[in-house]
Amino acid sequence: MTLRLNGSSSGYTEIDAPAAAGSNTFVLPTSNGSAEQFLKNSGTAGELEFSSMVETSTGVGVGTSSPAHKVHIADAGAPELIVEDTTNNVKALLGADNSVGRVGSNSNHGFTISTNASERIRIESDGDIMFGKTAIDLATGGFEYRNNTGDQNVAITTTRASGGECLNLNRQSGDGSLISFYQASSLEGSISVSGSTVSYNGGHLSRWSQLAGGAARTEILRGSVLSNLDEMCEWAYPAQDAVLYAEGDELPEGVSVGDVKTPAVAAGTEDNEQLNRMKVSDVEGDVNVAGVFMSWDDDDIYPNDFYCAMTGDFVIRIAQGTTVARGDLLMSAGDGTAKPQGDGFVQDKTIAKVTSTTVSTTYSDGSYCVPCVLMAC
Repeated sequence: MTLRLNGSSSGYTEIDAPAAAGSNTFVLPTSNGSAEQFLKNSGTAGELEFSSMVETSTGVGVGTSSPAHKVHIADAGAPELIVEDTTNNVKALLGADNSVGRVGSNSNHGFTISTNASERIRIESDGDIMFGKTAIDLATGGFEYRNNTGDQNVAITTTRASGGECLNLNRQSGDGSLISFYQASSLEGSISVSGSTVSYNGGHLSRWSQLAGGAARTEILRGSVLSNLDEMCEWAYPAQDAVLYAEGDELPEGVSVGDVKTPAVAAGTEDNEQLNRMKVSDVEGDVNVAGVFMSWDDDDIYPNDFYCAMTGDFVIRIAQGTTVARGDLLMSAGDGTAKPQGDGFVQDKTIAKVTSTTVSTTYSDGSYCVPCVLMAC
């Protein structure tokens, strides 16, 4: 059946019912609505009503009758716009709540920000962030922040592919700190500027070392005097296979499953032309003093490295029964501790100058540590 509606002067509009229409009812709205409203199904079959969505000369409004943009979504309950790729259920989100605007992924996937059709920023699903690069690695120029850091991972890395600085720090006016260093929320040191002078505050110069022959860890008390050896540190690393992108991985732009994610690494030895091995000093008045033992290095893949504090503010170990005074110059006592050298002249055997007789640590053998300025360099 066809229903024809004739125009007032000419022309007509026809509405055709399906050939097997049956007993269908088509109910129009009970009001005229507004000039901008859309018609929609009311939730009852065959019954129409005017939608809250409007189209004005400005744009389309959802939840607002006065859109201020081409598409304007408004709601008091944190509205969201979701765009989904159903292949892998990747959902992009644009939304707002009562305190912030939100953009990102609404699924267990990362999201990217692009300009000129090229990716510039990537945020992975675990919170890792990359600027100017598409994967966490040291070989590619860019900035990366690792949110889910493990013991062997660095939280922030800046890599420059060629010449130029990796990082610039600039105070526009006024003297003060450039960097502050905290441990367990307590300020431990800083780098500051005053006029044209840069100061390194609250620290000392230290270096890596190893025991003779690359021997395994043993107990060395913090502040123990160390002596240089004619033996260089060695760091050998095993071969590593290449890691490929696999099904389920987040693929950067232009990358496919099977492409190299992390290149293979051949076995080898790290370059070292300046770091020698050490021992606990066993010579009184040792002229080969290198510094004092700080700690074993737990932040690297090599388990037998330790830190030797060489110059600057630290502590030094004194034997039980040995008395020191503020201002004393110290030398090796020949048993891993230090003792006054007996004069006021800095010599080749001088390792430190006592800055306070306040005891910071007392060990089970009765030896103790006091603050000092290390002078091993």
